[in-house]
Amino acid sequence: MLVAMGLTAMVVFFFYSFVFPPPKAPEEPVDPEATAVVDSATPSPASHGAAPAEADDDDSARGDDDSAAPAVAAVVPEAPKRELEFGWSGVGAKWSSLGGGPAEYVLDGYLAQPPETPWLPTWLLHKIKGEDVGPFTLACSEEEVHGLVDVIRAPDIAHLPVGIDSRGIASDSVQYAVVSSSVDAAVFATTRDGIEITKSYAFPKDGFVTDYTVTIRNVGGTAREVTPSFGVVDLMPEAESRYGPKVETHLQVDDDHEIADEAKLRKKGELPFIGQMSWWGVGGKYFMLGLEPAEPMTGTAAFTVADEKAGLFASTVTVAPKLLAVGESVSYPFKLWAGPKTLEGLEGAEMRMASSVDFGIFGLVAIPILSFLKFLYGLLGSYGLSIILLTVTVKLLLFPLTQKQYRSMKQMQDLNPELAAMREKYGSDKEALNKEMMELFKERGVNPMGGCLPMVVQMPIWFALYRVLWMSADLYQAKFLYFCDLTLQDPIGLFPVLMSLTMYITQKMNESPTMDASQQKIMRFMTLFFGVIMFTLPSGLVMYIFVNNILSILQQWVIKRGHGEPVPAGSKA
Repeated sequence: MLVAMGLTAMVVFFFYSFVFPPPKAPEEPVDPEATAVVDSATPSPASHGAAPAEADDDDSARGDDDSAAPAVAAVVPEAPKRELEFGWSGVGAKWSSLGGGPAEYVLDGYLAQPPETPWLPTWLLHKIKGEDVGPFTLACSEEEVHGLVDVIRAPDIAHLPVGIDSRGIASDSVQYAVVSSSVDAAVFATTRDGIEITKSYAFPKDGFVTDYTVTIRNVGGTAREVTPSFGVVDLMPEAESRYGPKVETHLQVDDDHEIADEAKLRKKGELPFIGQMSWWGVGGKYFMLGLEPAEPMTGTAAFTVADEKAGLFASTVTVAPKLLAVGESVSYPFKLWAGPKTLEGLEGAEMRMASSVDFGIFGLVAIPILSFLKFLYGLLGSYGLSIILLTVTVKLLLFPLTQKQYRSMKQMQDLNPELAAMREKYGSDKEALNKEMMELFKERGVNPMGGCLPMVVQMPIWFALYRVLWMSADLYQAKFLYFCDLTLQDPIGLFPVLMSLTMYITQKMNESPTMDASQQKIMRFMTLFFGVIMFTLPSGLVMYIFVNNILSILQQWVIKRGHGEPVPAGSKA
């Protein structure tokens, strides 16, 4: 069973090795000349809550571009681009007339991740190669150095493009007129082929949900059929490492949460879907820019490469065509989420997008663990201490199983002389040896697998805690000891080494007398293998396993003292 669990861990390890591709050379940067000038009347980004700039009365800002240029291309507009800045509690946002949508979404209280997390072994390797990587440091990210998190990764594109025909969202890279703007709302509009598209935003007082409504109206002289499509587009850079953070396209179609990273989309080009779409967007592990319609939309959807060179990708939903009479309009209300992917925030806003916090098959264990960690954090003010207390709590809950484990091990030790005699008697006849051993175990009431039960129970907890650290924005950049972020690997590799030592000691204390030499070698290899894996896992998880091993060693020592002499052969424990 232990070997099977080890092989399972190997499968998981190599699965993530394929999921996270190795780093590649960076793409060429987007032409800086494509960046438009911000309106001089716009208040500074620091003035959250300030009134936006007055609406532009020049109708030249209204676009009538019929070209099929990509919606995400950083096109220099004919008329000056307008940018309006808004702010509310926790957010500093900027809206652009290019595409009539958000251009910046800065979140207070969330520091941007450094471009590359320093890790001592990698740093030493670069030094040995003679590369100039600068001094090694354990200093944590600061706002002055890396700034705050901006949910928007590419400011000069249409992030919420709207299509009305077979060209889809590719026709929406135009300048919208600023119809109106105030502290709590903004309206943008443009006209294409006799169809007026209006995008209206109602800003919250706090939180990360903006009410967003798209209105499509026939202003031409004849009835027109429109095919509405709604996209979310953003930059999806290549992953810096196999295990580093990634940005992905997301879609909830029927009951399935579909995702795709940039490597998969570059290879496939497009991934189509058909069904009922609950929400869609582009985001990483901890932050999301997404749309959620008032009611799920039935139609088609696709993940697409919007601009391969610039690294821009899109999640798009297209609904059934609709015939609009002259002057007739149709509206599509949405909730726009631009913020951290926290269960508490998404569920509090009654968002179906809460399914983006995907713990996988371990959700039944991961969600209670996350809730308990947040409860402990409220008491202790430290997620590091919360993880330690979680470890102690789990250990206390499993104490009866651990006692049973030790008693089973003691019974096996008591049988060791008889088992050794059987091995000598039957030699290489494994079938006869195993039959006699099972008869002996049955006669003495010994369960040879009883010592594995606590480990079997612990494995789902380990995987669930890994998913919590990997997916939950609640633990984003949680500091403890010399860790700047418990969701990242140990920057110097100290805890993986200590954890490997404690795992080896635990294994030696728990070795079963039924193991032959080859089995013992396999178990030692598995200990080494687990130790290597620990270098790539979140430091919070490694710390949990390390503390758990320390408690197991102390607990077994206490239980051993309590049991005293070995249980006499033939006794029923």
